[in-house]
Amino acid sequence: YMKMNHSLKVRFAGHETFTLKQLWLRKAVRFVQQAVKEGRQANFRDDAAIVELGLGKNMVSSLRFWSVACGFLNSGCELTPTGLALKIFGTNDSDGLDPYIQNLTTSWVVHWNLCSDPSKLTVFWYLFNKINKSSISRSEFLEDLSQFVKVNDFHVTENTLKRDVEVCIRSYAPLITGRAKDSFSEECAETLLGGLGLMEFRSRDVIEVSRTRRYSLPTSIFLWSILDMWEKDEELRDCQTLDWFQLAYAENSPGRIFKLSENDLSDRLEQSNSLTNNTLVWTDQLGIKTLVRRTNDPHELSALKESLLVASYQ
Repeated sequence: YMKMNHSLKVRFAGHETFTLKQLWLRKAVRFVQQAVKEGRQANFRDDAAIVELGLGKNMVSSLRFWSVACGFLNSGCELTPTGLALKIFGTNDSDGLDPYIQNLTTSWVVHWNLCSDPSKLTVFWYLFNKINKSSISRSEFLEDLSQFVKVNDFHVTENTLKRDVEVCIRSYAPLITGRAKDSFSEECAETLLGGLGLMEFRSRDVIEVSRTRRYSLPTSIFLWSILDMWEKDEELRDCQTLDWFQLAYAENSPGRIFKLSENDLSDRLEQSNSLTNNTLVWTDQLGIKTLVRRTNDPHELSALKESLLVASYQ
């Protein structure tokens, strides 16, 4: 187990053992927008919030946690919707890209945000970036995570880790309940990430997360995530190129987080020239495959990122 660099920010607990439900992000963003409109601060800890959101106290706390972790609310001293939330939900239901979260693209964006940054909810990042086996039992998953926590001197109780692992698994593969294996549980219909097909149960205890072709992932979102990775990673920020390994297998890479097969990854990279108007160019010279970024201008990159996001909803 490698010791992480000490600047690594991690986060455990906060979800109150609830998985992220289908319409929660929308609820949270609208709640905050309403407060801003009325010239007050949105307070999720207020009794009025419980009434207005129609959820129990712990659920409201969980809702707030998920909205920040998924990148839909800024957590300053005052909660505000992020630019991403405003693009997706709009200021009202007629001007957002996906105001009712009916498009799987939104789930892919949330998955990327949660899993590409250990400071959101570390267990998600850990599963997709650190575990190399395609199938793993609950107990191995927990043991692995506990080792990682121990080696890095993060102070977290075993019970907290256990709950994190359960919430992570139930977020993607909520089907195993006490009932027959194929009974479609209430929770499955409701979890935002359950429809991505990223995880399935091999048995009651063993989950499988394997690389394959992801038909429901828009290539524009794949390219959007590459720009996001480039922007967030200080070591990569000034590089003009990314190589095959950095895109397919490195930590926080789209290949790892979306669990893409090599063929799927190649097919998508070959579309980068046409989908980004040659700002990102996939080259293969003498068998060396590289993605070249033709500009370093933050405004151009931010505009490209936004246009890729919009294109993925068309």
